[in-house]
Amino acid sequence: MRIPTIARFSSTLDQRPHIVRVVYLALFILLSAYCVYHVARFASITTDENTYIDSPRGVLITAVVEGGASDRAGLKTGDVITAVNGKPVKNTGEAMEYILTGSEGKKLAYTIARDGREMVLTVVLAAFGIRLVTLSLILTGAAFLFMSAFVMLQRPRNADARLFGWATLLVGVFLMVNFNYSRFYYVSFIDTLNPFIMMVSFMLGFGSMYHLFFRFPARRFLAPVPTWIFSIVYGLPVLLITLVAVNLLPQKPFMMSVTTVLVVAVVETLLHFRLRLPKNPEYGSKARLVEIAGVLSVLFLSFSFYLQTAPDFAWQALFLGQVAVPGLIFAAIVRHRLFDLYVVVRRTSVYRGAVAALNISTVVLFAWAAIALSGTHWNIPVPTLTGTSFQFQDLSTFPDAERASIERRLMILCSLGIALALWKIRSRVRGVIDVKFYRGEYDYRRALTAFSKLSLRFSEPRDLAQAVVKDLTEIMHLSGAAFARRVNGRLTVDAASNLRLPPEDAP
Repeated sequence: MRIPTIARFSSTLDQRPHIVRVVYLALFILLSAYCVYHVARFASITTDENTYIDSPRGVLITAVVEGGASDRAGLKTGDVITAVNGKPVKNTGEAMEYILTGSEGKKLAYTIARDGREMVLTVVLAAFGIRLVTLSLILTGAAFLFMSAFVMLQRPRNADARLFGWATLLVGVFLMVNFNYSRFYYVSFIDTLNPFIMMVSFMLGFGSMYHLFFRFPARRFLAPVPTWIFSIVYGLPVLLITLVAVNLLPQKPFMMSVTTVLVVAVVETLLHFRLRLPKNPEYGSKARLVEIAGVLSVLFLSFSFYLQTAPDFAWQALFLGQVAVPGLIFAAIVRHRLFDLYVVVRRTSVYRGAVAALNISTVVLFAWAAIALSGTHWNIPVPTLTGTSFQFQDLSTFPDAERASIERRLMILCSLGIALALWKIRSRVRGVIDVKFYRGEYDYRRALTAFSKLSLRFSEPRDLAQAVVKDLTEIMHLSGAAFARRVNGRLTVDAASNLRLPPEDAP
């Protein structure tokens, strides 16, 4: 029987791991360098942090990012930009040109029309910035790149590991480059590569990723999967890109991702219930973490719908949790030793990492709380003492200088309270971590504490000994214990539990 071409090619790669490593490293270095360039380029583009459209009177502002450059300058939704730096603007293209020529600290004087009157507002362009949603995609993509290199370079002889490496590499690249520039920003050949790299990484990345999930973390079906299934898996992303190119689908990456997820989910359901391929029981036991990662992917993808309609949504920071998706996949590899990879993680390293994460989280929470307090307006009653009475007076009625002084004191007081509360919480969590990683040491300290308390409750040596033995067996989880002391050169046992003891007159 003739061996299929793909199978023969895979067998050839099994025998030549050095070629796999060289080709992979060359592609990995090139794509990683481009991803770094693209992220730095995207984040360094100057922006006035608002969105606008053409209107008969000029450029109509449709949204202003809260806390952004335009918001700080006083621009509002509904304002019409009629001139920039004294020069009239007729459309968004002309307005964009001024932003493109801006640099760090560059000020633009916007002449705007609002409620039938004109005013000039100065906007200081942001020199560097990136939305939290975009940052989450970058971090998630970087995590996929790390997993790809780790697995591919360790197991180039394993066909499933190679598929995993290529799939996660392409998906990671897509996540890091799918946020596109405006057409006004394409000024070099490298910039113009973005649409091409994004389309190729989407088509090959999503197809190979869904192909991978038929074989990862274990082969899902015992019977051979029909070839037409893989034709759909790889052909669907190509079809979606084609529909986008001819403007039959919105030119938004998340729409292509959603469509891919839904269609492939339907295909897999039909495959399972109509073709009734026998399911591999080993897959279920190993796929828990991967299935959780899949559910999280769908949730984050659904959440992105809301972020598209409400880009200034304050809780978009939750999207940073998307990094948990590659984290769970990597945890499945480590836990089940997939691809025959043995990752030895020292217990002390995990403990130090957990403690470091706890300390960093505590500091970050305190810093966030302090920053939030600094911007709080304290419209609360405060105690005051007049010449004849003790009163509570609304803080907003105080003179500005006195109110500012009182607000600083309140902020310091609240900061101290928050610091104390966070320290208490940290101590409790640190105790839980200590118990988890060093149970014996924790029980030893607990036993010493219990012993010190017992020594104050009992005056008779034998009563104290019996209490100590009883508590020791419970706290230290001992099968037996005894309390003995030497009296006049002889060993005397004052208390014992589940132990065979020598005679009391033993030397």
